[in-house]
Amino acid sequence: MNLYRPPRRGPIVAIVLLSVGFLAATAIAAWQYVELRQAERRIEELEGGQSGGGILDGLEDVFEDLEGAFEEGLGDLGGDTGELARCLLPEEPYSAPAVGDLPLREQVTAIADAVEGLRELEFREPVEPRFLSPEEISSRVRELFLEEYTVAAGDEESRILAALGAVPAGTDLRTLRADLLGSQVAGFYDPRTGELVVRQAGAELTVNDRVVLAHELDHALTDQALDLPLPEDLRAGREDADLAVTALVEGDATMLMQRYAASLSLEEQLGGLDPASILDAVQAQADLAELPPYLQAELRFPYEAGLSFACHLYAEGGWDAVDAAYADPPESSVEILFPDRAPAAPAPVNVPGLLLEPWERTTTRQLGAAQLLWLLEAPGGDPSKGLEDAMAAAGDWAGGALELWRRGPDSAIGVAIAEHPGGPSLCEAMAEWYRRAFDDDAERREPGYELVADGPRQDAVLACREGEVRLGIAPQVRTAEAFLR
Repeated sequence: MNLYRPPRRGPIVAIVLLSVGFLAATAIAAWQYVELRQAERRIEELEGGQSGGGILDGLEDVFEDLEGAFEEGLGDLGGDTGELARCLLPEEPYSAPAVGDLPLREQVTAIADAVEGLRELEFREPVEPRFLSPEEISSRVRELFLEEYTVAAGDEESRILAALGAVPAGTDLRTLRADLLGSQVAGFYDPRTGELVVRQAGAELTVNDRVVLAHELDHALTDQALDLPLPEDLRAGREDADLAVTALVEGDATMLMQRYAASLSLEEQLGGLDPASILDAVQAQADLAELPPYLQAELRFPYEAGLSFACHLYAEGGWDAVDAAYADPPESSVEILFPDRAPAAPAPVNVPGLLLEPWERTTTRQLGAAQLLWLLEAPGGDPSKGLEDAMAAAGDWAGGALELWRRGPDSAIGVAIAEHPGGPSLCEAMAEWYRRAFDDDAERREPGYELVADGPRQDAVLACREGEVRLGIAPQVRTAEAFLR
């Protein structure tokens, strides 16, 4: 994961406890699924030599139910469940040697060797991980995050997301994200310095600690062998492209981590479900549930959508196809969401209009398909209001930009989104999203506009012209209209 002012804040890549708990559980489910399929085949062999069913009657239905439950779990990640199963399940069961009784340095060496074998790459130089207590890694993560996510950056993003209804007005995003990441991050790798840190709660490395280490070692390995395609610094106007690259890098490491976890013995995998790990996962879920849905989706995206994307590449051409993506990385989050489509560079989009003094333009950034999807899935921060065709509408994205203007405490934003010709109506979807997000606004009809909304906190105008959706949000309608000219 990136240490996170999403979609990117600096080149540090990390993993959160929530993902570890989810994926470790998936590994166990995957291995149990394999065991059950082997048992099913054995039962079929036995039934073949019998004339009657007896105790074996009805087992076919049981296995079908188990198979369905497993595929349903994979379906939660999105993407093709067959591709996910093929890339997550181990090719050779119980292939990773047990390392629990070895000295710490030898454990690290053995896990690094396993990562090399699974990832089919070789380290150019050894990596020396540091193991920190939960308190120490929390402090280190907060320090790194706050160095890059300044007070001004937090204020800008809070204004933007509040105007879009994704977070309540006045949300202190800087503190919120710093606190969340301080409690969630289980490990990170910094390619600028080679620093690799893993959270260690006890005297010994648990199975989950080793899985986290495998994830971060994958980052170090791909950095040495392929060069991580992450920018050295923040790139204004490239936020969605950086999110897409982050999803590639995290999807790679998450797939490797999953395959490493699934290569452990069943005894070791079950050992990963110790009470402390379960409590960590429960707390991680509870902390995440406190976030607005937009921020939850933002945090999950590099792991879940990134995993589906990496698995799609792997299904197409194994690790060679994943490696090739490092040399030619995705340019937008729409490629991550729709990996079957032919890659296409986003159309250049500029927000029209210009506000007069004392308004001041604060920032210009990309608005990608992923961010659009998160808005459409939970208008006003309420998933129950989500658009039924949110994914289809997000798939109609062909490029997007957003500007924030500021006048003291007042904010105004302009949005321009290019849409694919012949696709579902993104214009209608955006109008319906705004109505649901700000359902207490008064709406009126005006020629040339799809929507004119007059609300207690802000006003908005929406128009669709020449293959673009244009949205202006400001304290007054006449100011919002300036973004559409």
